Amino acid sequence: QIGLLDYAQDVDSGISLINELKPELIFLDIEIKNKTGFDLLKALPVIDFEVIFVTAFNSYAMEAFNHNAIHYLLKPVEPIKLIEAVNRIKSDKHSPFPNLEALENQVNKKIAVNTEKETKYIKLSEIKYVKGEGRYSIIVLENNEKIMVSKLLKEIEVQIAAKEFYRVNKSYLINLDHVNVVKHIDGGVVEMTDGENIPIPRRKRNDFTIRMTEYLA
Repeated sequence: QIGLLDYAQDVDSGISLINELKPELIFLDIEIKNKTGFDLLKALPVIDFEVIFVTAFNSYAMEAFNHNAIHYLLKPVEPIKLIEAVNRIKSDKHSPFPNLEALENQVNKKIAVNTEKETKYIKLSEIKYVKGEGRYSIIVLENNEKIMVSKLLKEIEVQIAAKEFYRVNKSYLINLDHVNVVKHIDGGVVEMTDGENIPIPRRKRNDFTIRMTEYLA
């Protein structure tokens, strides 16, 4: 069971609380008053807990992973990413992904979507991406079939909640397995296997790179 033990507003009190409470997981900011979260970690003789960095500064991503951070969340934190980060720790503390059996089960997972005439059961692995259009979403499958459902994109995102899917911008939820090319223009453009070009906002470029690196690991 996961519960909040306490919180600290500076590095010194954070060190004291960690030594006292012996947490299994800490959420750690990068810039903490006149010090950093890295200063906190360096001051501890043993790090026997998991670390999730939560910060507004994406330039520290690689240093965070060098400190064995299991996840790196950018502010403002999206609830689904917070859930994914905690579930990752619950499922396997020493690997960024579940075991092969769990991955296979995830690939074979289906979701139910209601259209005007029927309920379809779709394998997640068959979905290339989902495009949000106002109050509706269009699910695009491997065979290029397009299914329109009367759900917001954020509702589809919560329903799928799988590691291979990533909300690349406000209008697209993509299956990372169907990414063909990433073009380094502007913030970046993702070209899907069907040729669909999807822009990456500049503020999400680093986060997207991290997610792709984790997915391919």
